[in-house]
Amino acid sequence: LNVQGVAFKTINDILFGLKYDSLKTRQLNLPSTIKGGAFRSNSGKFTYALWAVSTGDLAEYGNAIYNFPNTFPSNLYKREWTFTQDRRITQVASQNVLLTTTPIFLSETNALETPPVAAFTSDTRKTCPPFTVHYENKSTDATNFLWSFDGGEPATSTQRNPSVIYRQSGQFNAVLEVNNPQGSHKNKKIEYVFADNPPRAGFEWRRDSGGFFIRFTNTTTNSYTMQWDFGDGFQDFSLHPTHRFTERKIYQVRLIAVNDCGRDTTYKYLDLRTNALTEPLINAFYAAPNPFNDALDIRFNIAKTGNLSLKLYNISGKLMENMLENTFYTEGVFEKNFKTDILQTGIYILQIQMNEQVFYKKLIKM
Repeated sequence: LNVQGVAFKTINDILFGLKYDSLKTRQLNLPSTIKGGAFRSNSGKFTYALWAVSTGDLAEYGNAIYNFPNTFPSNLYKREWTFTQDRRITQVASQNVLLTTTPIFLSETNALETPPVAAFTSDTRKTCPPFTVHYENKSTDATNFLWSFDGGEPATSTQRNPSVIYRQSGQFNAVLEVNNPQGSHKNKKIEYVFADNPPRAGFEWRRDSGGFFIRFTNTTTNSYTMQWDFGDGFQDFSLHPTHRFTERKIYQVRLIAVNDCGRDTTYKYLDLRTNALTEPLINAFYAAPNPFNDALDIRFNIAKTGNLSLKLYNISGKLMENMLENTFYTEGVFEKNFKTDILQTGIYILQIQMNEQVFYKKLIKM
């Protein structure tokens, strides 16, 4: 803050919430060489702002000595115009008070009798559930705190700096109400916290006049980045692409959707021989832990009865383990634990084949 800013904030810090009292000001019996006024707090205590009148229209200096009437307290608490920086309070006699053209503030109590102001910030406002927001209280002159958190755990708090867990997606208000003996103040921030959903990839398609031009319609939700892989070596990053295929065969079309909360991938099989778009036979793939060490749990849903094979390749494409070979499975959940202690540290590719459909997943051995 510059000099003017310091002076303005000092006035605000000391006189905020106090009311000008014209009767008490008249009782000061200020001479023509002194200006000022009396300000009353809610508790009835007074603060007096006083300064000397400058010696000329353009002069910036002047001084005076003031004596409070005998009906006023014999001792007062003095704050200079720099109070907002140094927070200095000095007890002075109410007689022979030296004044300059810079205001001073003389109070009947050494405590600031101003109502509180509620203010707060947090370490984050937008992220993915579940997550924790750490609130930082920036309130001034407050003695008690009451927080309210829409969608949060806890929903309320009386701590100075609470931490709140958000488990659901949405936009949530945060409210802080503070008080002291002089009053209360509420600060409500609308839609302060934004909890995003992870993306959910999806698409449909339409064939133009039975030819090789396919128009794809993106039905993805909660995503701002798209990556298409058409299964013929070509990719696209637009929202609703049109792609020209060159052969009457089956293509595996993949769409990857991404936002700050993660990514989601969906596969469909486009059969240009029959004009059909087939849902993947494998979905909801899960591998844990990944990175893995001596064992790996693999789980996914099988959407249609068929023969299943699992093969593990290293990054060079060498077959390291034939985990499952052409085994018949019905619809339902596939879940199995595989021992991996003999594998070297590195990156591996898991190939999952269900009937004619093939999927690949990257795994890391630590």
